[in-house]
Amino acid sequence: IVKLRKYGLDDMIEVLEYRASLALRSGSYLDRTIRLIADMAAPMGDARYAIELLYRAGKYAEADESPVIMPEHVRKAYQSLEYYPGLTEALRSLSKHEKLFLLAVARCLERESEEAYVTMGEVEGLYRVLCESYGEKPRAHTQLWKYMRNLSFLSLLTVNPSGRGRRGRTTYMGLNVAASYLSKVLSKMLEGV
Repeated sequence: IVKLRKYGLDDMIEVLEYRASLALRSGSYLDRTIRLIADMAAPMGDARYAIELLYRAGKYAEADESPVIMPEHVRKAYQSLEYYPGLTEALRSLSKHEKLFLLAVARCLERESEEAYVTMGEVEGLYRVLCESYGEKPRAHTQLWKYMRNLSFLSLLTVNPSGRGRRGRTTYMGLNVAASYLSKVLSKMLEGV
């Protein structure tokens, strides 16, 4: 019996770039979109899954009449392929500040629609604004790191540390579900609707 190894992240990027160059118009996808798909598919090591994500993301872009496949299209595609039976329950189980933190991630990604990931600094800034608007006292930076780790453990958040930046390490966060969907659900929960 032939045993094939799973594709790693670099392999997945190579396969996706090749398939995108064959199937899509030049300029209709971003390098960061290919990277996001590879990040989502690499843990499974299945190139067919990655190609299906690319295909579905393209269909979402087409439906939105977008000339470019954006990271939000990829998140929608991933959400359509993954079954989250406990998503609502997982969100309900979060503390108010974890919800505010996750909402900050979602809104940052909505605002930066071309970006697959946002930095901890961006999220922390918006988290503080959200706390003010909901009449809550913002938690300290260390507590936000704990929230980030917990949300990552629950698969509500993806976390990628970078190399050293100008002032130390930068942490990038992304979502596996559509930012617009998550923003809407969390806003309703926080407003008690």
